Amino acid sequence: MILLRLRKNFVLAMLLGSINSAASFSVGSPWGATAEMVREKVSFDTRRQNSGLDHYASSSSSNRRTMRSRLYSVDTQHAKEVFEMIDEDGSGSICSDEFAEMLRMLDIDATDDDAEVLFRYLDEDGTGEISFEAFSPWYEDAAASTTANAETIQSALLGRSTIHEFDRTQVPDNVVRRAIECAIAAPNFRATEPWRFVQLGPESVSNVARLHADRMVASPGAKTDAFQEWSKIPGWMVVTTKNSPDNPALDTEDFATTSCAVQNFMLSMWAEGVGTKWLATDITRSVEFANLCGIDMEKERVIGCIWYGFARGGLSNNVKTPRKRTLDDVLSILP
Repeated sequence: MILLRLRKNFVLAMLLGSINSAASFSVGSPWGATAEMVREKVSFDTRRQNSGLDHYASSSSSNRRTMRSRLYSVDTQHAKEVFEMIDEDGSGSICSDEFAEMLRMLDIDATDDDAEVLFRYLDEDGTGEISFEAFSPWYEDAAASTTANAETIQSALLGRSTIHEFDRTQVPDNVVRRAIECAIAAPNFRATEPWRFVQLGPESVSNVARLHADRMVASPGAKTDAFQEWSKIPGWMVVTTKNSPDNPALDTEDFATTSCAVQNFMLSMWAEGVGTKWLATDITRSVEFANLCGIDMEKERVIGCIWYGFARGGLSNNVKTPRKRTLDDVLSILP
């Protein structure tokens, strides 16, 4: 449960945009600097080993070590580049003030006091300057922690899958609200915030389910339990985006950013143990559906609906449909 909570909190923080550092630490006194940093590293390493978050589980351990060593190498190269930028006189060493600036440029979350404590810790000979060689081992440890963080995020991204059957238990409102908070943190280049989320209550769900059932009656070979099929879904979130008919480029951008918001919503739910399913059909695009949901189609349009709830049998028992196209199939690299 503790590991699940750690994983959930980290993924939610990432979605909300509060995680932006290669490493972070907090020290209460100069004497606690070394112990605190060691505890932070051990915490990350233990969490990574015990939580089973390595999404490269099918790879051999040697392959994973190779991948991580390459990541550390790239991080160290970047750190050296920044070090040399700070070291304007080319002396090969930097002072305390320059060190604090370097940490900021490397997106390491440290207060001025933290930076001063770390500087004194690294300045073993007390000269008031440190070389890159003195800084590099500590930074490689920070990069190792960053890799553990990245694996947590990537595990959530790669592990999420569509849930088709739900338990009837209602998802708590605070979980839903956190998912919407994460949704509206999606990339939005023009800051148009075109999205809107409409949560359907029992009466609205019944009306929508009846619409679905009536449509299905007219379809050859339709299910006879169409109404029950939709009415038993525990959570409904209808997603809309603004219409910009006079500006096709903006209309396309708004649709794209709302789609990103949908992904954030679903990832947040997954991180909290809640399954989702994306629904976009002729019914959800119809005028009748929009009217039932109180949506003015002149101002906005429905892009789809998210079903959500606790997965029947648990998320871990859900079988993820494999992608037909591989990374190499979709990636083009130009000279």
